[in-house]
Amino acid sequence: MSHLSIPRLTNEQVKFMWSRIKKNGPNDCWIWLGGSRSGYGRMVINGHYYEITRIIFKIYYKKNPGKLFVLHRCDNPSCCNPKHLFLGTIQDNNVDRKNKNRSHRPIGRKNVKAKLTEKDVADIRKSSMKTVDLARKYSMSYQTIWMIRKKKIWKHIN
Repeated sequence: MSHLSIPRLTNEQVKFMWSRIKKNGPNDCWIWLGGSRSGYGRMVINGHYYEITRIIFKIYYKKNPGKLFVLHRCDNPSCCNPKHLFLGTIQDNNVDRKNKNRSHRPIGRKNVKAKLTEKDVADIRKSSMKTVDLARKYSMSYQTIWMIRKKKIWKHIN
């Protein structure tokens, strides 16, 4: 997410922006039909990408979001209805995501990035080998093995 200050838009840019928004009822989601990244609408202004919700927030509330996040009450990334938008910190965003049950990061072997199995983790924790030797054995970094042993990661494995 970019924290670039939202520049003043030209009439042409504003017209272009509104032409890419499907406005439904005043309390419904207004859907961004233009370019997006991970479902979040964005628009190029003066060679830089800006999230459409940040632009809309500035236009509607006459306040630049600055370092704050623009969050969705509706939980719809493509929505840009200003009534659905509010500002928050990264912590607010994390709490909001958790409260809406969107914190579904797969754990353990279910995570596609996992290089170890649950059995590997259990074996690492039981092992009397030095951390550096375990790191070599499993082709992992020293820090990763250390974090496994200290239960900083793979916390769900006893």
